[in-house]
Amino acid sequence: MLSDALEAFGHAERSIHFRAGDYDLSRNITSPESIPLASKDRDRQFFEAVYADSDVVHIHNFAPQFLLNWIAELGFGSRKFVYQIHSPLLERPLFDALAEYHGIPFHHKLSIGHFHPRQNPSYEVVPNCLYRARYSRPLTLQLREGRLVVFYSPSTAIKGRWTEKSNDAFQNAIQEIKINGRIQLETFEKVSPQTIASYRSMADVTIDEVVTGSYHLVSYEGLAAGTAVVNGADAFSLATFSMAFKSPTPPFLVTSPGKRPALLHELSIDRSRLAEIKRTSRDFFDTWMNPDRVASIFGEIYAR
Repeated sequence: MLSDALEAFGHAERSIHFRAGDYDLSRNITSPESIPLASKDRDRQFFEAVYADSDVVHIHNFAPQFLLNWIAELGFGSRKFVYQIHSPLLERPLFDALAEYHGIPFHHKLSIGHFHPRQNPSYEVVPNCLYRARYSRPLTLQLREGRLVVFYSPSTAIKGRWTEKSNDAFQNAIQEIKINGRIQLETFEKVSPQTIASYRSMADVTIDEVVTGSYHLVSYEGLAAGTAVVNGADAFSLATFSMAFKSPTPPFLVTSPGKRPALLHELSIDRSRLAEIKRTSRDFFDTWMNPDRVASIFGEIYAR
């Protein structure tokens, strides 16, 4: 999404996003315009043409051996190389060793402002970029009477120290929310990001399932869609968020899983409070998290 935003808002004359690393290439999370890259002659020819015309090479998470070989063989020239840790599939040592073996001269090393700065304290903290058409042009929906609509969209389960999503306390809370007659819990699994973005605009509340003191893209999406966002972000995660976006503390409703049923019940009764929270969420996204502003932060980094 960052690559698309850089070009769309004029922070790069052209930005091309190759996908060759952690996740299966069928997963269309990061960018609908991304180009799968494999160790094939035709892919190399295309990569060489793009690389020859590039000023900045921004590597997210991991680059496979064949791609590092291509870069080393083609030479570094005057390009700026940027490495960013974001969401590797496994909590493993970074690929710095591979990059150092090939002599890649990184000008900047960046860490997304979630839990990652805990593990990479020397890296510069940067924001995540949420750029999808539905969030840039959200549906305008009136607050409905009736049950509180709560949106829960479980994502890939990753068992890590700072990445674990769901536990027994969280699932017990979900079950308690389900049986509350004042709440309509909507659960979506194996649905495209674009569809989720459209559906989320019909919700009152977004629940983030990370249970280790952090949060993930769901919390961004909830703010963009103008919903109340409930998560378990701790003080460190909130601080790194503000560092990354150069913003005030985000308007998350921070609670432990066990307190969420009571919080949602209160929101189902106090509709005026709910309406204010929803307005605050969208206003915060528009002011601090809009993709043009986020892309400009990266543009400033590339220019250094």
